[in-house]
Amino acid sequence: MKQARYIIAPILVFFSTLIYAQSGWFWQNPLPQGNHLYDIESLTGLTISVGSDGTILSSTGSGWQIRDAGVENYLFSISMKGVHVWVSGSDGTMLHNSDGVGYLWEEQTTGVDKQLRSVFFLNDNIGWSVGEQETILKTTDGGNNWDILYTNGSQHYFEVFFHDDNNGWLCGAAGSNGVIKKTTNGGTTWQNSIIPASRMNGMHFADMNFGCAVGNGGAIFRTTNGGTDWSLATSNTSQDLKAVYLKTNGEGWAVGYEGTIIFTSDFGATWNTQTSPSYNNLNAIYGNWVVGEGGTILHTTNGGTNWEKSFIGFSNWLTEIDFVNNSIGYTSGLGGKVYRTEDGGYTWDELSVGSSLDLYAIDFKEWQGLTGAGYTVGEANGLEFTVYRTTDGGGTWLDKSFTIPGVSNASNIYNCYRMLGTNFIVGRYGLIARTTDGGDNWDIQKLPQQSFDLWGIDFESENVGWVCGSSGTILKTTTKGDEWFSQNPDNVSNFRSIYFADLQHGWVVGVGGIIYRTTDGGYNWTKTTPNVTFERLNSVYFADQNIGWICGASGTILRSTNGGVDWYIQESGTDNELTSLSFTETGVGWISGRFGTILHTDDGGGGLSVNSFWKNYLNLSLADPGETTDDMDVIVDPELLNSFSLSGISVVLDTILHSNVTDLAILLSHNGLTDTLVVQPTNAGSNFIGCTLTDASSVPVDESQPPFTGIYKPHSPLSVFSGIDPNGIWTLKIIDLMSGNTGTLEAWGLKLYFDTPSDVKSDYSSIPNNYEVYQNFPNPFNPNTTIKWQQPETGLVNLKIYDVLGRELTTLVNEELSPGKHEVVFDASRFSSGIYFYQLKAGKYIETKKMVLIK
Repeated sequence: MKQARYIIAPILVFFSTLIYAQSGWFWQNPLPQGNHLYDIESLTGLTISVGSDGTILSSTGSGWQIRDAGVENYLFSISMKGVHVWVSGSDGTMLHNSDGVGYLWEEQTTGVDKQLRSVFFLNDNIGWSVGEQETILKTTDGGNNWDILYTNGSQHYFEVFFHDDNNGWLCGAAGSNGVIKKTTNGGTTWQNSIIPASRMNGMHFADMNFGCAVGNGGAIFRTTNGGTDWSLATSNTSQDLKAVYLKTNGEGWAVGYEGTIIFTSDFGATWNTQTSPSYNNLNAIYGNWVVGEGGTILHTTNGGTNWEKSFIGFSNWLTEIDFVNNSIGYTSGLGGKVYRTEDGGYTWDELSVGSSLDLYAIDFKEWQGLTGAGYTVGEANGLEFTVYRTTDGGGTWLDKSFTIPGVSNASNIYNCYRMLGTNFIVGRYGLIARTTDGGDNWDIQKLPQQSFDLWGIDFESENVGWVCGSSGTILKTTTKGDEWFSQNPDNVSNFRSIYFADLQHGWVVGVGGIIYRTTDGGYNWTKTTPNVTFERLNSVYFADQNIGWICGASGTILRSTNGGVDWYIQESGTDNELTSLSFTETGVGWISGRFGTILHTDDGGGGLSVNSFWKNYLNLSLADPGETTDDMDVIVDPELLNSFSLSGISVVLDTILHSNVTDLAILLSHNGLTDTLVVQPTNAGSNFIGCTLTDASSVPVDESQPPFTGIYKPHSPLSVFSGIDPNGIWTLKIIDLMSGNTGTLEAWGLKLYFDTPSDVKSDYSSIPNNYEVYQNFPNPFNPNTTIKWQQPETGLVNLKIYDVLGRELTTLVNEELSPGKHEVVFDASRFSSGIYFYQLKAGKYIETKKMVLIK
C-alpha cells in the first residue's frame, strides 16, 4: 500500500467571505469549484463529493472545502462506512480516508489500470469495485489488498450494490444494450438478471427485495423480489438517467441529463417530475443531495418539493473575458449572458443585454479612461449581424446590429476589437467590418462571402492590425483596415486567436495545438515543433516579448518565458474548455471557460514572485520647464535572487499632479538602462492618478485621454529591464518641455516580477571522453533537484522535461556549451506529484532518465 499523501490546507471555503492568498490558477466561479462531480455520499455529519481532475469536496455542515489527495485522475464513486471513506476512479485509482473530515488520503493498490466506475463497502472490511471491461474487484481487509475477480471482458459496469455478504447486483452496458447481473456468493459468480435495450447507468436497493436500475432514454427497471424479475416502469422522461436512490419507506429519486429530477413514493412503480434549478446534466444522488456537471450541487430539505443550489455563481458557457483594470471586468457567454465584476472577479452581477442570442466576444478597453464603454457581438439573427454597445458599464445596452445589402442571411460575428474612435468586428465567412461612430454605421471591409472564417483580431497601433481564422488565414492591415493583405503561414490551420506584443513580435494559435510565432511583423512565421499539446488552443496573450500564456480545450494552460520558443504546461485544476485570457499586469490574469469557469492568478499561474516598492507623500515640485528626478533605493531579499531573476516590471504613477500632461516626458533609469515611459501624450488634460504602466496593457498611454487613471502601455517596453540586478537606485525623471504649467510629484512605485531562471553551472577543469547524463539528485525530490551531465565536445545542448504521457513541459537548457561537466537546477514547484522524465540531446547523443516528484 502506498504511503498516505498529506493534503494542503483548504484553499477555498464555500459561503465564506474571506479571500485567501493563493498561488497558481484558482477558481473564482463557480464556487467552490466548477469541475464535473460524479458522486456524493453523506454519513454521520460528513458529506463528500468527487469528480473530474482529482476533485474532492468535503463538508461537515459549515460549507464546502476543496481537498487534495495528490491525484489528477477522474474520481467516479464514493462509499462510506463508519469513519472510513473509499473513492474509486480512472486508471485503477482507489483512495482511502479515515480521519472523519476527508482531510488525509492514502492511495491503495488495486492491481488494475481500468476505470473503476463504482465502489461499494458493506462494512469496514468487505467491499467491491467494478468498472470497464468487466472489471470486478473485492477486498476483505478494507482495501489493503484487492482481489481481481474478473477483468478484460467486453461489457462495462457502472454501479455495484450489495445487501449482505452474498447478495449483490451490478448494472452497465453490453454494446448498445444494457446489463443487470446478480450474485448470491459474494461476487464469485454472476448471472444475468435481464438484458435491457438501454445501457444501465445506476442502481440502488431499498432492501433485499425492492430495487431500481436507471439508464438511457429515461429507462427505469424495478424489481420487487431481489432481482429475480425486473419490469419496465414509466419514468415520464426521455432524458438519460444517471443515478437513482431509494429509501426504505418507498420514496426515491432519479436524476439525469438537462437537470432532470423525478420522484417516486412507491419503490419506483410510478414517477413524477420535480422542478430542478439547474439545466446541467446531473450525475448522482444520495439522500437529499444531487451533483452534476460544472460543479453543480443541489440540496433539498423537504423531500424535493424545493431543490436549491448549494454552490455560488453561474454555470453558463463563457466565451470571452475582459478586465479593464484589477477590479472591473466583464465576461460574455451563450444565451445572451453578460456578467460584470467590480471586485476583481470574486463576485459577479448579471447584466441584461436584451437578447437570448449566443454572444461570442466582449471588449471593454480603457480608452479615454472610460471603463464603462464596450461592445459584445455574437450569433446572427436572420438578416441582422448582432452587435450591442454600452457606454455605462453594461447598465444599458444599445442594439447596434446591422444588415448588409445583398446578403440574404447574416452570419455569426466571432470577435470584436475596440480602439480609440474605431471599432472592428470579424466573423464567419471572412466578415470584417468597421465603425467610427459608435456602431451607427458599419463600413464592410470584407463581405461574408469568403472561403474562410475569422476568429481572432488584434491591433498593435492605430493603423496596424491582424486577423486570423480558418484555412491558415492571417490578414494584416497597415491602413487602419482600408486594405488587408495575406500573411498566411500555411493553408490548412484553423487559427482561433492572434496577439502581438509590439509591431514585430506576434503569436497565433489554433485547433490541434498549432502555435506559430513571428519576429518581423508577420512576414515570416515559425511553427512550434513538436506540438506541446494537440488540444484546441483558443486564446493567446503576451505581457511583453518574452512572457506569454495560451489557454484551450481540456483545461489546457501553457506558459512561455522566452517569446514562445518553448512552452510548459501550467496546472489549471480543470478539464473544462478554456476560452479566453485577460491580463491587466504581468502576473495578474483571468481565464473564462465552459460551465461558467472563471480562473484567476496573481502570480502568472505559479512561479512568479512580486515585490513592491513605494515612495509616498513627496510633494516634490516639478521644474517648469526643466527636469525633476526622484530616486528609489531598491533592496531585494538575497534569498529570492538566489532562486529568481527579474522578469518584468510595472511602474505606478500615483500621483503626478500637472495641469497639462502634453508638456511632459517621463523616463525610468536603473543600472545604466533608461526606458521612456511617457512622451507628450496626444490629448490635453491633467494628472496621473492611480496610473499603472505595464507591457501587459494594450492601451497606449501616449494616445489616451487624461486624467490617466487605470492601466496603460508605456511608450517603450519595460522589458528592457528584464534579467538585470534589481538592487540599487531606480530614478524617475520628469521633463517639463513647455513653460507655463506647474505640477508636483506626490507618489510613485515599482512592482518587480521575479521568475525562476535555469542557469547552467559549468566545470571546465577537465575534458570528458564521452557523453554521460547522471541521475538527478535528490530523487525523489520536492521541489528542486539537480541534473548533471558531461560532454566531450562543443555543441548545442537541449535539456527538456516531460510528463509521464510524454508531453513536453519545459526546456531547462537550449544553448551551445563547451566540453566539460555541467549542471542545472530544475524547480518543480509549479508541478504536481508524479513521475517525470528529463531528456538531454547534444548532437546525435540522446539520453532520457526518470525522476519522481513527491510533494
